[in-house]
Amino acid sequence: MTLPRRGRGRRDNGLDAALWSPVRDVDPRVGEHLLDLLEAAGIAAYLEPSTDTDAYTRTVSLPSPPSDRLYVDRARRLEA
Repeated sequence: MTLPRRGRGRRDNGLDAALWSPVRDVDPRVGEHLLDLLEAAGIAAYLEPSTDTDAYTRTVSLPSPPSDRLYVDRARRLEA
């Protein structure tokens, strides 16, 4: 039985983790390469478009230039 994926962004490296931790925002042009490197190291990771939220109006906007936020397995964050 296959369990549904939880907490995954738009792109991932196919590995799963119970808990996720954001590492940093990365240029979308290198995000896929980072996913491949983390997969080779056995570290679950995914990318999600970064957003900024206005503290007062709660309006969500995309940063300029666009970036992706890299999330990794919380248990292996320091290694990642």
